Amino acid sequence: MILALLGGFVVILVTVFWLMDIRSRQLLKLAVPALKTLEQDYPEEARIFSNDAIRRGDLARYTFAFRVLLAGQLVFGMGVAAYGLHHWYVTP
Repeated sequence: MILALLGGFVVILVTVFWLMDIRSRQLLKLAVPALKTLEQDYPEEARIFSNDAIRRGDLARYTFAFRVLLAGQLVFGMGVAAYGLHHWYVTP
């Protein structure tokens, strides 16, 4: 039973962090255009958001890494919960 509870707790944590990630990306999408405009007064090497838009890679991105981590944790949590529930029902 303890394993089922721990697995369920991991699934809840993953869900909360996934929702926080979605909200953070929404806020960033709102802020980046304004920050790019403000950066135009800075030297080229100091324009963080403008340079990031040009040099961004597809695989090595924070969002991709975070999603892979959350998906792995979700699968792990569901597996532990399923194992715990199965073990609890099968073992008298």
